Amino acid sequence: MKYILSLIFSFLYFFTYSQELVIEQIPGVFFNSPVDMTSTYMDGDARIFVTQKSGLIRILEDPEDLSPNILEDPFLDLSSVVDDGFEGGLLGLAFHPDYENNGYFYVNYTFQDPDNGGQFSTRISRFSVDESNPNLANSESELEVITISQPRKNHNGGDIAFGLDGYLYIPLGDGGGSGDQFKTAQNRQSLLGKVLRIDINTEPYSIPPDNPFVSDDETLDEIWTIGWRNPWKVAFDRETGDFWAADVGQNALEEVDFEPANSTGGLNYGWNCFEASEEFDDELCPDGISHTMPIFEYDHSQGWKSITGGHVYRGSNFPDLQGHYIFTDYEDSRVFWLTEQIAEGEFETVMFSFTEGNFPLNIATFGEASNGELYFTTLITGQLWKVGTNYVTNTIESPVSSFTLFPNPVHSLLEIRTEGNLENEVSIYSNAGQKFDVSIQGNKSIDVSSLNPGIYILHFTIDGKQVQEKFVKN
Repeated sequence: MKYILSLIFSFLYFFTYSQELVIEQIPGVFFNSPVDMTSTYMDGDARIFVTQKSGLIRILEDPEDLSPNILEDPFLDLSSVVDDGFEGGLLGLAFHPDYENNGYFYVNYTFQDPDNGGQFSTRISRFSVDESNPNLANSESELEVITISQPRKNHNGGDIAFGLDGYLYIPLGDGGGSGDQFKTAQNRQSLLGKVLRIDINTEPYSIPPDNPFVSDDETLDEIWTIGWRNPWKVAFDRETGDFWAADVGQNALEEVDFEPANSTGGLNYGWNCFEASEEFDDELCPDGISHTMPIFEYDHSQGWKSITGGHVYRGSNFPDLQGHYIFTDYEDSRVFWLTEQIAEGEFETVMFSFTEGNFPLNIATFGEASNGELYFTTLITGQLWKVGTNYVTNTIESPVSSFTLFPNPVHSLLEIRTEGNLENEVSIYSNAGQKFDVSIQGNKSIDVSSLNPGIYILHFTIDGKQVQEKFVKN
């Protein structure tokens, strides 16, 4: 079953892509509340490991198989240990870079911690694969790596990932509640609201000597970066080593953050002094702070309210996707964003949106297969989908003739002011993907009085070049 997403608008530049982005459901595959998905990254290993919130890790033998098979026995069962209340559960899985030889893998889960008064805590543990069965973990092999007390049951982060440097990175939310009420994200004596970086090649772990705060008595040594609210899915580009993260916002903004592979750490991503690019807590930070801005953000006005981070595509089946970071929104998964780094510190982002047919909702996680192909799962229905494309790259010369939409916001007549040759037929898209074909009247104006109030994207052609611009209908 395939569904097609059409290009609605791009940020920062004019049309660069055409045709379609395609997602394909893997038939007959369903999981129970999947929240993470990954692979061993071993050559020739087609298995996908899916982490279920309740505490099970399930194995899909080969998603490319015409009759994909979920193994009956779970790879690991922690359901008797995990507390999956609210935003808790078995949330993250990562295989050791030398898994093929040592059989180690790591999990991130929440549990009722007697050392925390029976309250929530996050634990990172190491397990080993069964020596005689590659599809079964040794459930008795748990080695506790680190445990972090949580004041509430939300904003746990939950992902874990190995960088190309071989160290384990642990993104942690601010401990929950609302508005960083426990003031952890900027507190350098708290591990919450941080990304940690540890060396797990000693037991249970050690501090990498080049961590940014190892000689700073005011900051815990495990901390790599600070200022996070609730990073929901992070990923290292397997080719470049760049770090991508999606940080869920409070009431207004969702953000994508980026850290280049040559970073020495120590960055501050702003929460809760800032929510994305906007100031948030004037009392905590009356004079602001110096922080790393997100490379992309979007607001909640269109129903997109909870970002789900993805991966940079490094597969071979869809060359046009190479180098794009692909992500979506949990609340309204009818949209996919593709971000590409075009130069140091410069990024381009395009958005694709469903325009027809059914579509998956509540996408909780993307996963990268060992061969680089990308998949995603839906939390409620537990469906598995594959990301693909048959779109092509166009070369669009720029700049086009200058233009202005007037007035903007508009109530009835929208005028395109340009000295260029404007073609008569234009299209208008709502942010939900609905298309309206309209004609330009003699004075280069368009009657939009029948549209409902909201944000729209106008597609039109000047001097043979296709351009687009947002406008607001009031």
